[in-house]
Amino acid sequence: MAYLPDYQPFSSKLPSGKPIGLYIDIWRLWSETMGIPVTFVSSNSFTENIDNLKSGEVDFLLGLFINDERAEWADFSLLIHKVDTGLFFHGDAIKPKKLRDLANKRIAVQESFFQEGYLKKNYPELDIIAFDNIADSIDALLNKDIDIIFHEIPAMDALLGRKGLTGAFTLSDEILLSNSVHAMVVKGRSGLLKKINEGIQFIPILKLIELETRWLRSKTPFFQKNSY
Repeated sequence: MAYLPDYQPFSSKLPSGKPIGLYIDIWRLWSETMGIPVTFVSSNSFTENIDNLKSGEVDFLLGLFINDERAEWADFSLLIHKVDTGLFFHGDAIKPKKLRDLANKRIAVQESFFQEGYLKKNYPELDIIAFDNIADSIDALLNKDIDIIFHEIPAMDALLGRKGLTGAFTLSDEILLSNSVHAMVVKGRSGLLKKINEGIQFIPILKLIELETRWLRSKTPFFQKNSY
């Protein structure tokens, strides 16, 4: 299965080459539950992951959001998690609450991620700047080359924590997106999708809560209030 090696806290790669992260651990738990071994395959970008899935080099992507473009050629598993997206500002900036109020602002997103397509479809008037690596947008915001970062809250919190910049940025008061996360397979692999879903349904909820608590310590576990 394909994963991103620099997408903390969901997936990452240690210097030894070992994959770690919340979604890595969820699929290890799936593997134990089903008795099916899994191999994690990292790539340099999300686009490369998609190409590897389409070419058959990997069987599925371990976790992403659903959108219309992806649904044209792929199928999705039951949800494995849910992730909120928000607006991040420089600490001394005034925080608009609505995306409609940002028409004159430069908004950074991760290239090819759900957030880029969402803004282009729903807010075409905004000045959207896509970064190959969203971590680069942090320096751009500090240098005032951009005004806002629109990204997944746990991932951005992890990046800011690594850089020691948590206190330098502020998060919008409103959660602008809350998306379910799913494994993705190419259409036509119904047998694989069925097996993936069987394993998800059999994973004990308490074990999922334990993993969430370990990797997202400041968040209330999604599975604490939800079950399949």
